[in-house]
Amino acid sequence: MDPRLRVCVLPTEHGTIHHGQKLRFDCENGSYVDGAEEIKCLPSGRWSEPMPSCSEPCQLTGVADSVQLVSHNLDAYVKRGEKVQFRCRLRSHNIRGASEVVCQHNGKWSASFPTCGAATENCRSPPTLLDGDVKGSLKSEYEHLDRVEMACQSYYVMEGGPMKTCVSGEWQGDMKCLKPCTVDRGIMNQRHITFRYTRDDKLYSAHDDVIEFMCTRGRMHGDSRQRCLNGHMDLPTCQ
Repeated sequence: MDPRLRVCVLPTEHGTIHHGQKLRFDCENGSYVDGAEEIKCLPSGRWSEPMPSCSEPCQLTGVADSVQLVSHNLDAYVKRGEKVQFRCRLRSHNIRGASEVVCQHNGKWSASFPTCGAATENCRSPPTLLDGDVKGSLKSEYEHLDRVEMACQSYYVMEGGPMKTCVSGEWQGDMKCLKPCTVDRGIMNQRHITFRYTRDDKLYSAHDDVIEFMCTRGRMHGDSRQRCLNGHMDLPTCQ
């Protein structure tokens, strides 16, 4: 062996290992290798990776039959820092407890496993949507996880949605209807402007739409292209 090459020291024994040799690691009693499973002695006398250790996994035991695991098998070990998500096997049931738990460094879960049970509360008719309504016919009562689709009035643009869901007696799902802008001939005459691309006397512009104007006389002050923002549009003026 080249005498210039150093040897690597074993951490648990008074011994050495030569350059180029490798060590493989395994853990007992269900523990897992936390780090590299194989390391190599380098010419510098250092290891290619830090020495690994054995860590206790979290075990997926005692999960209720009514609960379904989203990404793991029941007999699997879970490493620390990993998350496990749960859902109910029956769509009509509610999950009770944490729907997601994390395997902690001590091999314990961040929370107890959840259970599932039948929903105990139904929902009344969904709340009124300003400038909108429910698509289809309304019912006086809705069951857990029933859904309704909301719609905005003509020219209104929906932000969020469009579905609301009944969850344990409460409606979930946020949306609102953004207002359109209205520009008519009377307003434009006051400002000496007109539509650039149409001869119409009135236009309805939905939220985020752009209307372009030109002067009927004078010089324009302001941007000729204006955007509708929830019912408001800054119109230019010509003088």
